Amino acid sequence: DSIVILKPENYYRTENQLITSIISRYHFRDFEINDSLSQIIFESYIDALDHGKNYFLQSDIDIYNQQKFQLDDKLLNGDIQFYYDVFNTYLKRLNERMDFVSIVTPNHLHFEYSINENYEFNRDKSDWAKNESELNELWRKRLKNDALTYKLNGKDWTFIQKTLKKRYKNFAQFLNQYNSEDVFQLAMNSFTQAIDPHTNYLSPVTSDNFKIDMSLSLE
Repeated sequence: DSIVILKPENYYRTENQLITSIISRYHFRDFEINDSLSQIIFESYIDALDHGKNYFLQSDIDIYNQQKFQLDDKLLNGDIQFYYDVFNTYLKRLNERMDFVSIVTPNHLHFEYSINENYEFNRDKSDWAKNESELNELWRKRLKNDALTYKLNGKDWTFIQKTLKKRYKNFAQFLNQYNSEDVFQLAMNSFTQAIDPHTNYLSPVTSDNFKIDMSLSLE
């Protein structure tokens, strides 16, 4: 499948400014839209996409770091292109990882368990991978760890191979189905949750689903 490059709709500029204005005026917490908040928004958005630092490269982060302290001004101006640029890069890296999974999983000989090596599961405080080779090594160990978990539960290699490929394929398909509205929601939530972790923006579709879930009825 070809990767769709997502772009913001023209009316998102007005919606962004309206949301920013409402939150600024009526939220119970006093705050200023400044460089300090901009940094929090930046980190929140990157973390929402790649908390485990499994997809972005250090070079990607270096590029977007240049706008770390500009997001406050962009919010006030209704400029949300940054969020789409980052998300499109994220999708590109994600699909590169899925290509790697499809190469590695058919041959379990990639997983040599007679050697002593470590896999760092919690990577939120780790450095970003410097290049593709470093990211490949990280994912080799990740897949090796996934395979070992299944093997210790008595699964054979045929089951492990099929299950791992299916798991990551489904994950990639889910994210590749994101549309412009989904990215807009991510962008606005990086702003609202930088102010308060319990304040969320819901897109129209998400809002409708939320109402259905809360009322347990569909009208």
